[in-house]
Amino acid sequence: MASLMQEVTTRPRVQPTETFRKIAVVEVGREEGQHQQEQQQQQQEQPPIAPTTPPPSSPLPSFSPPKKIPPPPAGISELETHWRTLKRDADFPSPSSSSSSSSSSSSSSSRLAAYLASFRPQTYPKVLKSVTSQEIVKEMYAVLAQEWCSQKEGEEEGGREGRREVVKRVLEGMATMEGFRMRMRMMEEEDRANILKAFEFLEACDSAAAAAAATTAGAAAAAAAGGAAKKGGKKGKAGLVELRRKYLG
Repeated sequence: MASLMQEVTTRPRVQPTETFRKIAVVEVGREEGQHQQEQQQQQQEQPPIAPTTPPPSSPLPSFSPPKKIPPPPAGISELETHWRTLKRDADFPSPSSSSSSSSSSSSSSSRLAAYLASFRPQTYPKVLKSVTSQEIVKEMYAVLAQEWCSQKEGEEEGGREGRREVVKRVLEGMATMEGFRMRMRMMEEEDRANILKAFEFLEACDSAAAAAAATTAGAAAAAAAGGAAKKGGKKGKAGLVELRRKYLG
């Protein structure tokens, strides 16, 4: 019995040959829920971000595309259509409007002035022989006085001479319309003032040209060319006097 006990106690202890694996069971659903709660809590703790509003944009400058000037009219219907269209676009004041509104809107009637300047000498007797709108005739004289006879700041002599040719051509052309004398008798004071301003502009141009020629020319050159210049000046002045007599009597 004693020997048996000794044998049992002294027998070497046998280690197990199998290995054991430790498996951790994780509840995935619970971790995802906790993660979402943490994110929501962090978002609540952060201060709210004020919405950013874009800075007010400065208003764009108004721009209207340039419009073409119609060609010279071939008949009275084209003249009336073109004139009324340009007048509406330019907001040209009526002849009966006050002088202050007329002066404030004169710059906007430049397209009417350009259209009037495009008339050829043969346009007037062909088109104006049957014109029936006295208002258009009155406005033509108003455009002539306001746009072509007004002093342009910094204008060179060549530009002034060009305006003189336009004013003279328009006055000569308008004098060929049918019933011209009757229209002149019926014209109002404002029409007479516009026509008078046109003639004063022509006379001022001639005086300025004569003064400039006398200043730049030498004494000998002036004496040599005096005869021809005097003859030409008399002829031009006589034509202007005759044209003025047709209008103003």
